[in-house]
Formats: sequence, structure tokens, C-alpha cells
Amino acid sequence: DSMISKEQLKQVKRNPLINDITIHTSYYLGNFYAFILFPQYWSFEVIECKIPEMTFWQDYESVFPRKLYADQVTGAYYANRLAATEHLIKIKKQAAVLVLRQIDSSYTAPLGVGILRENGRNALKNKPIKVKDIKELKEILNKQLQISTNIFLKRSKLLTVKQQQRTLFSFNKN
Repeated sequence: DSMISKEQLKQVKRNPLINDITIHTSYYLGNFYAFILFPQYWSFEVIECKIPEMTFWQDYESVFPRKLYADQVTGAYYANRLAATEHLIKIKKQAAVLVLRQIDSSYTAPLGVGILRENGRNALKNKPIKVKDIKELKEILNKQLQISTNIFLKRSKLLTVKQQQRTLFSFNKN
């Protein structure tokens, strides 16, 4: 997953940006996935939460390649990244991708990253929900998650960078 998605990223990074914020969701065997695509240059983050324990794992990469192994989310990080790069190649676009995974109590035994890769692929095959902003994103996800979307999003490095980063156009005085 790591090697294939790393190679696919070369193609993804040459593609134009998506136009809208979209949410793609899937649920399988106690795993709820939300793949959130933002119209900005490639970055990738996975935030996982096991409920009801409220245990979190998280890994992130910017537009620059990772130098160290994703040591919290581990193999699932790369399985999700592969699903994301496959989707972006298929639609010939580039995006920043935030993956939220909620693991509920029905997921009693880890089944391997193959299950998670396929759940991610299924999410990205489902019809996306387009949203206009983070507020609308939270409203939609709060209906599907068992915990507040705010708990996930306040942890996000991807969103922190997105909110703090200025574009060249923001310097235009006109």
C-alpha cells in the first residue's frame, strides 16, 4: 500500500484541484469511515477513534513525502492513502484528504488492513456529499458519528494548516 500509493502520488500531484469539499462515507464491521476531500494541494491525514474508550490514533503528511513510518495509525494509514490516491487518479484531480475512522464496540477483533482498504475504497465509490464549508461538514457528520465531529476536527493538523495558510492571492491589495 505504501509503495503503490507513493508512486501514485506523483501522478495525483500533477492533477488540478477538485472544486468542492466532498464527504464520502462507508460503514463495515464496526468501522465508520469518512473521507473528506478539500480543494487544496495534496496533504493527507487519518484520525481514528475507538469508542466508547475514546482512544485516538493519528498520522499526517503534507505535500512533502513522509520520511518516517506512520507509527500511530500504522498499516491502515497506507491502506487509506492507497484508496485515496486510486480515487484521485480515477477522477483526475488533486485534493487534501482527511480520513476519520470511528471504531465501535462491534469491532471486537482486528481483521487486518485489507478490510480497512476495502472500506475506504467503498466510501470513495459512494456518491459524495458536497458541502459549502466546515460548518455544514460538521452538521452532516454529526448525524453519522457517535461522537461529536468537533472532537475529531480539533485534533486535525490538516485543518489547522488549512486555516492558517495564506495563499498568494491573499496578499493582493486590490
